[in-house]
Amino acid sequence: MDAADTTVLLDRVRGTVDEPRRGVAEVDSGRAAPHRGNRLVRRAGLLGLLMPREFGGAEVSFLDRTKVLETLATGDGATALGLATHYTAIGSLCETGVSELPAAAVRFRTWLFREVVEHGRMLTSATTQTGTGTGLRDIHAT
Repeated sequence: MDAADTTVLLDRVRGTVDEPRRGVAEVDSGRAAPHRGNRLVRRAGLLGLLMPREFGGAEVSFLDRTKVLETLATGDGATALGLATHYTAIGSLCETGVSELPAAAVRFRTWLFREVVEHGRMLTSATTQTGTGTGLRDIHAT
């Protein structure tokens, strides 16, 4: 993505952040559902930014992804965090590009990318560590 494309992308993100910025207080107070930000991210076409072009993505760089998240966070930090989690969940598959993979992996990658591009699915992941479950207490590096 060249500088001009990045500018257009960030302008699109800036246009997206105005609406969640106005609704953050309602979401934070529990008066509104938090899903509005995710719908805006879908409408702005941000879910497939990391994905290879061959799969309908924009194949943006890590730097451009970071700029998108930073810009989005100026309007709604929670929505930016959700999008960052989505990027983390699909990131390793995005890095495979169109690399040759085992047939099952190719089918999974194709299915997942279709879910994102065609159905606007936003993904997340959960991690755990042996003996701690999914809680955040007693986690350590090994």
